[in-house]
Amino acid sequence: SDLTQIAMPKEIIWALGMNDADTENTINTSWKSAYDEISTWCDKNNVELILCTIPNTPKVRNIEKNIFIRDSGRRYVDFAKSVNVEKVGASWYDGMLSSDKVHPLALGAKALANRFLIDVPEVIN
Repeated sequence: SDLTQIAMPKEIIWALGMNDADTENTINTSWKSAYDEISTWCDKNNVELILCTIPNTPKVRNIEKNIFIRDSGRRYVDFAKSVNVEKVGASWYDGMLSSDKVHPLALGAKALANRFLIDVPEVIN
């Protein structure tokens, strides 16, 4: 069943993309296609789409989608900024990235959560 028959959200926070790596100078086409679909749906239904930058890691490049997110004109949670990986070649702050080079450690997770609260403060009300 369609959950929007029960209630229509006011906003959707969309934090997908870590498994959809970009390539140099090219945004991931699967991610972009999914973005286009949700963006169109949100605009049609008067739902605010809040995007999230996706941190870069030594294994996953998200530079191009993050540029797109920042330039989209939409509100966004800057997860990449919270752990210091906004630019090509940047490294996560010490003690934040796990040894698998993809997932955050507890300190990294706290930084991500704090960024969410900074960028979407109304979530605690």
